[in-house]
Amino acid sequence: MEIAEQIIAAVKPLKGDELHQLSAAAWQVARIQIEADVAMRMFVEQALEAGASWVEVGGLLGIGHRAARERFGPESTASVAEPFSHYTKDASDSVTAASREARTLGSPYLGTEHLLLGLLGQPGSRATRVLEWLDVSHASIRDAVNEETVHREAPSAAHLAFTGRAQAVLQTHAPREMSRAQAELIDTDILLLALLADEGGIARRVLESSGVTADRVRSWRAQAT
Repeated sequence: MEIAEQIIAAVKPLKGDELHQLSAAAWQVARIQIEADVAMRMFVEQALEAGASWVEVGGLLGIGHRAARERFGPESTASVAEPFSHYTKDASDSVTAASREARTLGSPYLGTEHLLLGLLGQPGSRATRVLEWLDVSHASIRDAVNEETVHREAPSAAHLAFTGRAQAVLQTHAPREMSRAQAELIDTDILLLALLADEGGIARRVLESSGVTADRVRSWRAQAT
């Protein structure tokens, strides 16, 4: 199935009016673009290591050498596609990592549990520093997610749709937590708070069973910032 058909198949069954479905489609497309940029960055690095110049890379991509360096350079802070434009690189990378986690588990969807696992894959990020401060190991989180997850041997679809809960975490809870924290961008610790705001979600159950609560995350933020 082509990517366009997969997006339509993922969005059409969602409840809500046309604007709600448009918003859902925008999030699906943005995540695909993030993953595409990750792949492109790998090939850009490969070309540079082989001796190509930024002028050559930019010319090939049709965006100029400065734009290529800003987007794909090693210290790139270029904003990812809307609607992830208010996400830090760690936060947007965690969403890409979540997709890989979902595929590893054979999941046909991308849920809050996969977003949580994606946060674990960002070493040195604010979310991982929160967990270290609370003395919560990554292994214990992963084990708890595995207990909550139905494992499948069949490979996942090429394109994984966000569940309604996962989309709410990214689209509603995260911006709300960013505003509450008076932050300029959504970082991984804000995503942690957004997962904890999803009442009834797998990620929230796993976090709270490990002693990670919204109040404790906010306490870390207070002493870290």
